Amino acid sequence: MFNIEKPNVDELPSLKQLWCATVVAVIGAALILVTIVIPAEDGTDLTRVGRKIGLTEMGNIKHRLHHEAEKDEQAHDDH
Repeated sequence: MFNIEKPNVDELPSLKQLWCATVVAVIGAALILVTIVIPAEDGTDLTRVGRKIGLTEMGNIKHRLHHEAEKDEQAHDDH
């Protein structure tokens, strides 16, 4: 680890390049969140992409199973 040479200042990315990379990363993360994560986890599909690839149904199944588990737990607590 100590035998690595420090890069020259000219080799480092500029502040503008860092900001551009950050903006691209944030936009990419937002797109992944809206098109993949939210439909799969919550069943909410704002873009309708999740429905086309089956993620919305997966989210809906998760919700049904969660509600069924809550009902079973309530029924178990009542006895």
